[in-house]
Amino acid sequence: MMKVKDVMTRDLFVIGDWNKLLDAKRIMGWAKIRHVPVVGKDGRLKGIVTLRDILSASVTSRAGLADLDSDRYLAEICLSRVMSRDVKTVGPEETLHSADRRNSRRETSRKPRPGP
Repeated sequence: MMKVKDVMTRDLFVIGDWNKLLDAKRIMGWAKIRHVPVVGKDGRLKGIVTLRDILSASVTSRAGLADLDSDRYLAEICLSRVMSRDVKTVGPEETLHSADRRNSRRETSRKPRPGP
């Protein structure tokens, strides 16, 4: 059976929890990704920020603003305020079938990724 390690991304883009939402938006745009793990100063996983988090913060909080004004707003919001903290991880030795079963029970749109 295939294992998580056979398909996982090994070179992740991560961002520190002290960074701002605009930093995450730029990483996502540059790397063409929609989810970025958030780490603390110790390098340990603290949460995840998604493109949906960024869009939600910019649309609901600053409706009707031009992109430039929205970016100024995002530059003020710390990731730790909006990131999801309840992140579930799977180990690299877990089978894809098992990881997928656990993921479907969680009712999440994010694919499982190996933990630290």
